[in-house]
Amino acid sequence: ARALVYGCEAVRALSTIGVVAHKLVAIDILGILVDLCRSFSKDGRVIASVCRALYSLCLKEDVRNRLQCLAPDIGEFSLKLLRTHLGTLRVVHACVPLIMLLSTDAAYVPTLMELDCGTIIVKAGDLHPKNVEVQKGVLVTLLNICATEDDRKDILAEGGMNTVNSAVKNHPENELVSKYGPLVVSKLKTAIVQ
Repeated sequence: ARALVYGCEAVRALSTIGVVAHKLVAIDILGILVDLCRSFSKDGRVIASVCRALYSLCLKEDVRNRLQCLAPDIGEFSLKLLRTHLGTLRVVHACVPLIMLLSTDAAYVPTLMELDCGTIIVKAGDLHPKNVEVQKGVLVTLLNICATEDDRKDILAEGGMNTVNSAVKNHPENELVSKYGPLVVSKLKTAIVQ
């Protein structure tokens, strides 16, 4: 498992170089990473490393689109991993940003919501209130998945407003938390008013 972790970290580092990232995709590194994640779904170290590598590769939209074509269940799989490992910070820290990236695709948000994304993301935020990186990912994901009235109501029912308020209270110095927290609150409030 240690060698896999190091290999994933190497892929992550290489993926920051645009030309190399596309060559990694050309040799089907996405498929290899997804298979590794499935094979080692009980090992938090491997999962965290694979998710960080996938996140680094998926920062490029064309790669993210290819990942969704290659593994249409990547959202389901990522959310399942997150739900299973909610108490393990290293996994949450790696999975939340990947789910956040997937949530930027408006066409994919209904799929994420069907998979209970709102509940899982709110729980991740609630379980790790002191980790600013997790909180930033949670807030951006919540902002992205508050697409419909029903989505907002579901997130409110799960305690999403408390999660957002906690993030803003715990991290007032963080620019992204200060920016996205009020945006999520205003979106969620529209469900309360109606």
